Amino acid sequence: IDRQIYPQEQTVAGASAQLKKITGGMYGDFLPGLSTIACAGGRPVGMSLATEYGGDAILLAEIVVEKGYRGRGIAGAMIARLIRDSARRGPRKITLAVNTGNEPAIKLYERHGFRRTFVFRQYILAGLQAPS
Repeated sequence: IDRQIYPQEQTVAGASAQLKKITGGMYGDFLPGLSTIACAGGRPVGMSLATEYGGDAILLAEIVVEKGYRGRGIAGAMIARLIRDSARRGPRKITLAVNTGNEPAIKLYERHGFRRTFVFRQYILAGLQAPS
């Protein structure tokens, strides 16, 4: 669903730019120790990226599993690891944002104890075509 809405998810260059934003501090201090690369058959099939903001909160900034590997518990294992390992840092609130139409992801997050606390409307504006 994100790929349909956000243009940065549609290309390698766009996804790379998003990755740089997350690891470069745009969403708080990147936490490599709480981020995960999930592998199957010796190659990456999923990742989760975490940041810390405000000194006491962790943001699950990105979580993705390759389409052919979804439904196998990979995302759930990455979330469980984030929850477990973040607890070692002391009490922290873990937050995330998800599109309201992404029901499979919402159900996954709710199974891991997340609850809806705020729903906001987001507008996606298309760029104008530059005159030739």
